[in-house]
Amino acid sequence: MSPKNGPDQEYARRLGVLLFAIQRKTIKANIKQVVGEDLRPGQAMLLVELSQKGPKTMGDIANRTKIHPAVATRFLDRLVDKGLVERTRDEEDRRIVRVSITDAGARLAEQIIAAYTDRLSTALAGASQKDRDTLLKTLQTVDDSFAEQE
Repeated sequence: MSPKNGPDQEYARRLGVLLFAIQRKTIKANIKQVVGEDLRPGQAMLLVELSQKGPKTMGDIANRTKIHPAVATRFLDRLVDKGLVERTRDEEDRRIVRVSITDAGARLAEQIIAAYTDRLSTALAGASQKDRDTLLKTLQTVDDSFAEQE
């Protein structure tokens, strides 16, 4: 583990702020383009995750989003009301609630992914193939490292 201060920590801080800003800008723009103002960024991210990785329990969602289960429930209520996700109780343990994406939610998630892909493609158009390859390889390394920490 690297020290909590010094050049590596400052670099990581600057990179983190930049990645957060890019994520916020792209997600908000994509949501607005696809569905207007009616969906929050966290809800869009959850839809995309459910479309890519399948159903999750309420506990998984609360842990993943780092929010209190009661807040996660309200967060999901909006998506259920819009017909984008559905909740089902586990057959063997009725205390467990699973959340899965509906067909309408999956279509919306695909639209969000397509808009995101188009936006990234446009943003990267001026970069050389070598720079794009380096960026992709570096971000994959970072993502792999985060996956190991979960």
